[in-house]
Amino acid sequence: MKKNTTENPQDILKMNVPLFIRLIEYAREDAETDMDLHDVTERLIKLSLKGEPLTMDDYDTIVIPKKEEKPKKSELYENKVTLKTMDETPESSIYFITKNGREIGGIEVSNISNKPLDNELTLLDFKVPKDEKPLEVINYALRLLYKKLPNLQKISLNVKPSNKYFWEKAGAQRISDTLYTFYR
Repeated sequence: MKKNTTENPQDILKMNVPLFIRLIEYAREDAETDMDLHDVTERLIKLSLKGEPLTMDDYDTIVIPKKEEKPKKSELYENKVTLKTMDETPESSIYFITKNGREIGGIEVSNISNKPLDNELTLLDFKVPKDEKPLEVINYALRLLYKKLPNLQKISLNVKPSNKYFWEKAGAQRISDTLYTFYR
């Protein structure tokens, strides 16, 4: 009787090298307890029963991310970067951008119509200390603003001619000589 070659005997794992390396990284850097490793191993065995080698496409099924704590109302986090509300008025909001607890910039935005659910903002001011990378900081700020304001579709700003190349590199689209816009 010919043995079915697509079947996988119990406790045999089949995976490609990228997945193997990523699982080693998980075990070294992200697993918090031995039980985390046992859970991952059980999922690996179960998925390997199909007989096909596992790939990175299977990673999210193998390693189920832990639920993260919800950020405080006035703060949003992205890779240790925080958008912290410093001042909010009906006309504008000022946010500090911090990384690992250290201020790396500030941004001030204004609501176009002064309606809280409006989907368009105007960028009034953006500041970054000299020792920070402005493109990185503005990208953090934009992503965090989009997370904070899910209806936000457009951020417009008036640009000085000397700064237009920076804003183009940051992804803003030129509308006129001085008006640039970020679209979600």
